[in-house]
Amino acid sequence: MTMHKHDSAKKDFTHVYENETPNFYYQEFLINLGMVEREEILARYVEGYLLETFRSWAKKLGKPLLVLDFLGCFGNTTLAITNGFRYEDFSKMWACSNCCYKLPKPRQFDCRTWACDISRNACEYGHKAGIYDEYDVIDLNNMPSHQTAALQQRCRSSHILHINSLGYINDHVLTDIIDWFSEGSEPGVFLIGFAYPYNGVERMQQWKKYALSKLDFFSSVPSMSRSLYESEKQAYGPLFGNWSRSYYEMWFLMRKEKEAVVETNGFH
Repeated sequence: MTMHKHDSAKKDFTHVYENETPNFYYQEFLINLGMVEREEILARYVEGYLLETFRSWAKKLGKPLLVLDFLGCFGNTTLAITNGFRYEDFSKMWACSNCCYKLPKPRQFDCRTWACDISRNACEYGHKAGIYDEYDVIDLNNMPSHQTAALQQRCRSSHILHINSLGYINDHVLTDIIDWFSEGSEPGVFLIGFAYPYNGVERMQQWKKYALSKLDFFSSVPSMSRSLYESEKQAYGPLFGNWSRSYYEMWFLMRKEKEAVVETNGFH
C-alpha cells in the first residue's frame, strides 16, 4: 500500500511491519517518538466516558460487541480500546520478545475483535498474542468484489470501529467504510484518528463533513501523534511551519438510531 500524495514527505516505515513481533515498533514509535501518549489518552478516555456504555450495550444485546480495527498494525489501538492499555502495560508486554505474547491486562468489556492490515506479520502476531480474535490481510485500496462485500457486512454488524493511518488510503475508502457502518441497526461508535499535518488538511475537512452527514458527533480528543524525523520537519516546514511533532485528533461518532416502523391499518 503506497502513501497518498499528502503523505509523501512521511518517512517510509515498510521495514517496521516486516518484523514478526512489535518489539522494534514499540521502542521506535511508542517510546522514542512518543506515540504511547496518544494510546494512553485514548485508553483513559474510553475508561472514563465510554466503558460503561460498552458494557451496557453488551448486556442489552446479550452478546459480545464486535470491535473492528482498520490498518490495525500490531494492535496498539485495539489494546487501548478493549484492554485499557497504558504506558506500563505496553512496557510489560512489548518491551521484550519473551513477554510479547502474554497479555498483562484483560479486556475491560465483553467483545470480539477483528483487524485488517496489509502486513501479514502484524496481523498474525496480533492473532497469536490474543489481541485479534480474527483478522484479514487486506489492501483497502485494491479489494476484489467478494472482499468488499464481506467487509461491508462486517462494518454493518460492528459496534466499535476504529481507523487511522489515513495517509495510506484512497479518499473513497473512508467514506465507504462510514457508509457501511452507518447502515448498521445496532448501537455503535466510530473512531477516526486524524493526523496533522500529513493526512492533508483539505482531505480531513471533507471527511469530517461527510462523517457528520452520516453519524452523530459524540466527542473529539486531541493529543500528540509522535515526534517528527528531521527529514519530515524539513519537508513539511515550507507549507505547515516549523513543527517538531505531528498532532492527532480522535473523533468519536455514534451510529444514528433507526426510526421504528409503525404499522397502522396497512400503512407504514
